[in-house]
Amino acid sequence: MIILGLSIENMRKIRTMNMEFSSKGMTQIKGQNMQGKTTIIDAWEFLLRGKKYLTTDMISHGQSQAIVSGTLKEGDDLYAVTRTVKQGKNPTLKITKNGGSYSDTTPEAFFKGLINDLTFDPRPFMNRNDREKTKFMMEVAGIDFSKIDAKIKTIFDEREIVGREVKRFGKMDMPEKVKEVSIESLLNEREAIVKHNDNRTIMIEGADAVEKKIFGLKDDRAIALSLVESNNLKILELQKEVIAQEAEALALEGRITKGESIYTERVAAIPEVQETKLVDEKMKTISDINAKALLYTTAVAKAKEKDAKEVEYKALTKSLELARTQKLNQLSNSKLPVPGLNLKEDGLYFNSIHSSNWSESQSMRISSDLCLALDPTLKAIFIDRGEAYDKERLKELEAWGVKNDIQIVITIVAPIEDADDNDDVYYIVEGELLE
Repeated sequence: MIILGLSIENMRKIRTMNMEFSSKGMTQIKGQNMQGKTTIIDAWEFLLRGKKYLTTDMISHGQSQAIVSGTLKEGDDLYAVTRTVKQGKNPTLKITKNGGSYSDTTPEAFFKGLINDLTFDPRPFMNRNDREKTKFMMEVAGIDFSKIDAKIKTIFDEREIVGREVKRFGKMDMPEKVKEVSIESLLNEREAIVKHNDNRTIMIEGADAVEKKIFGLKDDRAIALSLVESNNLKILELQKEVIAQEAEALALEGRITKGESIYTERVAAIPEVQETKLVDEKMKTISDINAKALLYTTAVAKAKEKDAKEVEYKALTKSLELARTQKLNQLSNSKLPVPGLNLKEDGLYFNSIHSSNWSESQSMRISSDLCLALDPTLKAIFIDRGEAYDKERLKELEAWGVKNDIQIVITIVAPIEDADDNDDVYYIVEGELLE
C-alpha cells in the first residue's frame, strides 16, 4: 500500500491544504520554523493512528471542526480515509474503497498493514543517550545482563570490603622476635639453684665434720705417741700396754687415712657455686620481655591475616575478571540487525565509531536501517525536523527509500529562497503551500 495524497482543513495554522506524494522515495516539506510543517506530520499521525494522537490545539482557532483525509493505493484499489474531529466530540473515521463503502475488515486491521510504532518514530537513537542506545540494542539482541551485573556488583562490593581491610593493615614493620618468659619457670629455675646451693652447703658441712674428726684423731694419736714416749722407760713393765697402744695407734692411722680419703672425695664432689643474678635480672625485666614477645606474636598474627585477605582479594579480582569476560564474550557474539553495529563493554559502535561520536545524520541513517531491519513490512516513515540531513544524506535516504520500497515524508527547516522546482518538494509559509 502506498500513500498518494493528503488533504487538511482547519488544523492549527492550516486552513486548506492538498498534497500529493511520490509513490517511491521521498517527499520533502520545507519552510521556516513555526510555519506548519510539523502539523502535516501530526495530521498523518492523527489520520492513521486515531483518537489518542488527537491534541487539544488541533482545531484551528475559531473553527468548529478539523478534517484530515488521505488517499491510499494498494494494487488497483484506491482507498479514501477521512477523520473528522469536532469541538468537544470524539473524532469520526470513514474509509471508502474505489468510491464505495469499505467493509472488508476493521479499521484497526486496515491500518495495521500500513503503519506501526516505527512509522512515526523511525529514529530510535536520535533522542536517546549513549546508555539508552546500548540498552535498546541489547534488548534487540536479546542480551540480559541483569543477573551477571548483579553478580559483578556483589563481587565488586565484597572485594571493596576486603580491599579496605587489606589497606587497614598498612605497611607492616616486624618488631624484634622475642620469646615470652614465664614467671613460673623463672621461679622454678631460681628454686632449683637455691636448692643446689643448699645441698652444696650441707656437703661442705659434712666434709668439715669429717675433717674435725680427723683433727681429733690426730690429737689422739699425738697423745698416744706421747704416752708411748713417756712410758718408754717403762717399756719392759708396760710391754703389753705399749703393744696395745701401738695397735690402737695403727688402727687410728687406718681410720685417719680412710677419713682423709672420704674428705678428699667429698670435697671433689662439691659443685661450683651457681649465681641467681641472671634469673633475678630476668625477673626484674619480665614485663618488658613479655611485652615485646606479645608485640611480636600480635604482629605475626596480623601479617598472616593480611596475607589471607590479600589472597581473598586476588581471588575476588579473578572472579570479577571472569564475570566481565563472560559479558564481553556475550557482547562480541551478539548478532545485531544492522551491519556495522556491534556492542562492546563501553557501549554501542557503528563501524568502530562509538555512539557518542555519531553525527545526527549518521544516527538517522542507522535508525532508518534499524527500522527496516526490525520491521521488514514497513511501508512509510514520517520524519520531522530532518534538517540534520545534508544534501548528500538526503540523496542517500531517498535512495534507501526507493531501494526498500518505502515512502518517506520529511520536514526540513529551510529558507524560502532555497526553493527549487522539484515536484517532490513542498514549501509552506504560514500554513499555506507556495504555488
